[in-house]
Amino acid sequence: MTFEDVAEQIDAGLPVCIRIRFMDTGNPHVTVIRGYRRDGRMLMIDDPSFDESTMPYEDVVDRYEGSGSWKQSYRVL
Repeated sequence: MTFEDVAEQIDAGLPVCIRIRFMDTGNPHVTVIRGYRRDGRMLMIDDPSFDESTMPYEDVVDRYEGSGSWKQSYRVL
């Protein structure tokens, strides 16, 4: 899912759920993208394990919380 796909979903009033796989442990994790900022391509994340945060889209894709990689997206309808 591209940054623009995320923005479109959020603009429609719908969060985006994502599945992360931590490369160091292999553990899966699910979290929610609840917003975005175009400046810096930032995503606003609500995460039950790591709390609320705002981070660059590229970090969410390849380096989530250090070793996480975005593997799957779930659109909420």
